[in-house]
Amino acid sequence: MDPRTKIIYIVVSTTIAFLFFNVVIALLICLVNFVLVAWSTGANVVKNSIIKLLAIIMILNIVIHGFANPAGKTSVAIFGYLLSLPFFESMKWEGIYFGLVFGLRVLGLGYGALLLVSTTHPRDLINSLRKIGLPLKYGLMLTLSIQLIPQMSEEAKMILNAQRARGVRIKSSIDKFKALLPVLIPLTIGSLERMNTIAMSISARGYGAPIKPTELKEIKMGIKDYLVIFIIFISLILALYIRLTHGDLNVIENADSLRNLFSLPL
Repeated sequence: MDPRTKIIYIVVSTTIAFLFFNVVIALLICLVNFVLVAWSTGANVVKNSIIKLLAIIMILNIVIHGFANPAGKTSVAIFGYLLSLPFFESMKWEGIYFGLVFGLRVLGLGYGALLLVSTTHPRDLINSLRKIGLPLKYGLMLTLSIQLIPQMSEEAKMILNAQRARGVRIKSSIDKFKALLPVLIPLTIGSLERMNTIAMSISARGYGAPIKPTELKEIKMGIKDYLVIFIIFISLILALYIRLTHGDLNVIENADSLRNLFSLPL
């Protein structure tokens, strides 16, 4: 599909997720985006490092809000024991709910961005951003930044393998932490050299010239793009109507505790 269609979908789905403070809606958007990523990129999506990072962010959101969110009232007790941490009060159900909603929002946005990056050629992404109205230099800067992330990840793995080949033991988390500095130094130097090469290539190709660049591949929207955009905006209008007539569907405001979560209508 046209990259502009994907960008519109990401913006609208994220807007809907932030319109409502309801865990079910945030979870639904997150699952839809995850299914789209898995469908587009294959079954190995679970092994993706970005997916793992988003999962860690999700867990941290739940833990931090569970212990530190001031909206917490109902303590979490397992077999009669309260979950607590030093210098913090006990974990609260309301805090867990807040962390779950915020975490699912971040997760849904991350899956949407991963869908755009993994299914769109950088050239098409630059052209689509330019057609939207973004200046060429900013679009190029964005796509180069996105491309450098997996390149740096692969280069870091190569450096670690080179260190292992030279007898460096990297088995535990402590060993990885000790090897962090020897990895960062060559990784930083390699990144600076790569950016210098990219800068010279950009200058040689005339980027930034005050003329309209010739496009090797013209990006055009098709019938399926317009159909998907129509469905997306219908969903946005429906979400805005529900938000104006029924509020943000916040369970916390409609119940004394989260024990009534599943008895409340959405």
